[in-house]
Amino acid sequence: MSKIFTNRKRGIILIFALITALLVTSVSCNLLNFIIGDDEPEPVVEEPIVEEPVADEPVVNEEIEEPVQQEDPVDEPVQEEVQEPVQQQPSTNLTGDELYLVEGKQGIVKDEYYTYGVFVAGNPRNDCMYDYVQYDYVAYDASGNEVYSETGGYLETALPGAQVVEVVYFPDEAKDAASFDVVLSPGECTAAPTTASTLTISNPMYYADEFFPFASAILNNDLDDYQTDVFVGAIAYDTAGAIVGVGTSYVAQIFPNDYTGVEVYLNLTENAVVDSIEFLPTHSYFSEIGMDTSYFDTVYFGEDLPWVQIEDSYETVFYLINDNTTQAATDIEYRMTIVDENNNVLSVESGWVDFILPGDVTPVYISAN
Repeated sequence: MSKIFTNRKRGIILIFALITALLVTSVSCNLLNFIIGDDEPEPVVEEPIVEEPVADEPVVNEEIEEPVQQEDPVDEPVQEEVQEPVQQQPSTNLTGDELYLVEGKQGIVKDEYYTYGVFVAGNPRNDCMYDYVQYDYVAYDASGNEVYSETGGYLETALPGAQVVEVVYFPDEAKDAASFDVVLSPGECTAAPTTASTLTISNPMYYADEFFPFASAILNNDLDDYQTDVFVGAIAYDTAGAIVGVGTSYVAQIFPNDYTGVEVYLNLTENAVVDSIEFLPTHSYFSEIGMDTSYFDTVYFGEDLPWVQIEDSYETVFYLINDNTTQAATDIEYRMTIVDENNNVLSVESGWVDFILPGDVTPVYISAN
């Protein structure tokens, strides 16, 4: 029994000695590290250096102070587009002796939905006109592949010295057309009642609009007689002189030595910037010189009321009077041209009155944007 106890005691002493040795070794190592000067903990001290960029954060504030406020002037062109004066391009110096395609006045117009071909035919002669001219065309894509062709298109009347605008409405098969060729079949040049010089344009203007961009001008009749069913084409050009828009319109009649406003709504190439407008007036196939005016004096304008502005439109009422006491006046057409202080056409309003009873008066209400 005593031997067993002795052995246990020795074991306990041995274990205690081992633990003591380990503790002494650990303390010695730590002491040695302290004496040597181990730098491993110091990177932790350097961590505040990371905070230095925080002190530079005002640089970020400087970027915030550049709030792209400089982009605000981009809105300025909107004011210019509201009513941008443009110059009329002259239609003179025609050469040759047969109807021809005018160089530089042919192109493609593509808006959001449709593709149009535009070309201008010129009559160089001063002694005859080309009436009801036929043409054919072939459309090509950007690679020069034919995408569509059509025959049997017809131009309006090309008076002596006139240029005639034609708009080709390409079908879906040709919506990717990049160019097209035109072949004219002029036919005979026949006697003309007047020349293009009797229809002149002044004060051409372009008005930008998100949905209905249009051009306007004063159309002058230099004849001592009426001209009816006048055809007016308008072409829009960019700064490089390329065609970016086109439109056509008709004027029912112009009084002798008088004028009327004309508006032409334009089909514009998407995102195009219009720099100038050219108006080309001529006769249509149904035009006439002179009218039966024996009944004109039976209906005349009476007093008109002052214009009133309501939101974005101007509104007024004028009166038509039939002073014939035995006959009613029927199918009366009116046309009102609204101009600014510089005689630029702001709007053209027209319409019909079915009839005015004998000796009666009828009011006509006009609302113009």
